[in-house]
Amino acid sequence: MYIPKGFLKLVLLFATAFLLLPENNLFSQTRISSPYSMHGIGELYFNNNFRNMGMGGISIGHRSNRSVNYVNPASYTAVDSTSFVFETTIFSHLYEQKSYDQEQMTNYASLGNIAFKFPVYSWWSSAFGLMPFSAVGYKVTNTQSTDDMEELIFSYEGVGGIHQVFWGNAFNLGKGFSVGVNTSYLFGNYKDITVVSSPEASFYRATQHRTISANGFMLNTGIQYNREISPERHYTIGAIFGNETKLNADETFMYRMTLPGHTVPDTVQYYVNDDGKMNIPLYWGAGFSVKFNENWMAGADFYNQNWNNFELFNKETKLNNSYQVALGSMYTPDQTTYSNFLTRARYTAGVRYKQTYIIHNDNPVNELGISAGFDFRLRRTYSGMTFAFEWVNRGSLENNNLREDIFKFNIGINFHERWFVRRKFL
Repeated sequence: MYIPKGFLKLVLLFATAFLLLPENNLFSQTRISSPYSMHGIGELYFNNNFRNMGMGGISIGHRSNRSVNYVNPASYTAVDSTSFVFETTIFSHLYEQKSYDQEQMTNYASLGNIAFKFPVYSWWSSAFGLMPFSAVGYKVTNTQSTDDMEELIFSYEGVGGIHQVFWGNAFNLGKGFSVGVNTSYLFGNYKDITVVSSPEASFYRATQHRTISANGFMLNTGIQYNREISPERHYTIGAIFGNETKLNADETFMYRMTLPGHTVPDTVQYYVNDDGKMNIPLYWGAGFSVKFNENWMAGADFYNQNWNNFELFNKETKLNNSYQVALGSMYTPDQTTYSNFLTRARYTAGVRYKQTYIIHNDNPVNELGISAGFDFRLRRTYSGMTFAFEWVNRGSLENNNLREDIFKFNIGINFHERWFVRRKFL
């Protein structure tokens, strides 16, 4: 089997990106800024299709030879038999948080994913890549007064996240059916820091550090049925399932106290629990997409995960069962033209509603997202770029005492090239 030099260059690019990712990427302590991320294991990313964000994130019933849809691994069989796909996404989030008496804006940028997809045989395709699983980032300060009229300042801060490396394989079963499985290795840690202090000179300063580290393997499977009605019309039905996963978990706890008049803290309590488990509950989802003609495509997804069964160190955490409904569409004015950039671009729009796993002030926290975007390809190739925007409303002042408006921006780069083809010279 002939391996072209271009593929070796991409492998080198992948290895370089793995080792030299900047400080704010998925292997660092991702600096998101959302008080809601203090719940559970933080803000979830593992079933987000960054490339399809402009279509409401629909993925379960979607397949394309131009992208890596890791949400449903059965879609890997859509790759062309003599081509490989490389893609990466960078995203930036702007958070606007409002409570009854306060308002703030924060932002951050990070790497969304790095992924490859390629054919192994005519009936077997494979993919691998890196992406975030969850992220924690918040800093909340609360001031209270004691009965003695002393002012106490409570500061809560969290940082970190869990990441994943995945390897997926998909198999074409014939008659439009394909199945796939992703094997992911999860790793990472997040920290919660609580500080109690006071401007009073006679008051001591107390600091509590709690670090949770997790690692282990996770499997998720998918199936798709693709039926072609005509060369311009077809539909796809898909489903995904992820089994309950028990990750290895370690906990480090340290309580320190600084007495009045002292600058060096004393460690009052310290312990390590290195024999715990983090139980990620099972999930399932179903979706479909329909290509009506050479210009229009639309689809829908439904996704459910029972986070009420989440456990950490054999203790249940108060989380909510989560589900999401998403609708999306795509319009291409003329995909055969090479002369007009705007005409051959693909325009997307979508909407989604999600009941998150977060319970805040005894009320579930819900999300509404509205998105749009477009992607274009270079002349005479499937390679190109994707731009997407989503406005997300999370929580409310009435039920949760905190409303977040999140403005998400995605930029994706996609390479679709031929491989395993030996050049011939006459």
